[in-house]
Amino acid sequence: MTAKANSFGQRTFDFIEGLDRLDTPEAVLDTMLRVVSRFGFEWLAFTGILPKPGETLDDLILAHHSPDGLHDLYANRDYVRIDPNMRRALRSSSPFDWTWEDYGDEYGPRSTEVMRVLAEYTMERGFFVPVHGAGGYEAAVAMVRH
Repeated sequence: MTAKANSFGQRTFDFIEGLDRLDTPEAVLDTMLRVVSRFGFEWLAFTGILPKPGETLDDLILAHHSPDGLHDLYANRDYVRIDPNMRRALRSSSPFDWTWEDYGDEYGPRSTEVMRVLAEYTMERGFFVPVHGAGGYEAAVAMVRH
């Protein structure tokens, strides 16, 4: 292995060990946001994907950093249930890029509405990392570029 690869590997393990020492979801979110911001990402969320009956968005979100007002609007309109990115994450085992223009109403009623609202809040494109765990727990890391 080259010295450069060894150095990258060591930095990666150091980063992961550093995350393990953090004691709140917000601290993990802030640390992750500092790293992904180097790649143009401005917003970040750790979330479950699809709420069970009786659950709300706030029951799913572990931590988030999003534009002012978007979280409340998204939660009040229950967009988590119709967001085409969430639906796609349920069907995908691989990370994917998305843009606000990727989805029409063929992805479900009001999909276009959700994507236009995200675009209005400068969330026009992003990257989704679905996490499918044991026991069927569905989660994601969502990152948005400006």
